[in-house]
Amino acid sequence: MPATPKKRQLTRDEGIQILAFRRLGMTYEAIAKQFRNVSPYQVEYLIHKGHPTPQKRSGRPPFISDDQL
Repeated sequence: MPATPKKRQLTRDEGIQILAFRRLGMTYEAIAKQFRNVSPYQVEYLIHKGHPTPQKRSGRPPFISDDQL
């Protein structure tokens, strides 16, 4: 059984390309095949979102004590 490929956050440039491909009439699956490790769900989400800029990742806040500052 093949391992599920890791998904990654799309870059702004990839988002612009995906939106352009969709305007040309390509399907989500066809667009996803143009990129490495991108699922049709990611393509669908980006298209419904409507803009290519990714959200800032929240991340874990740093634990720095007052002494370390």
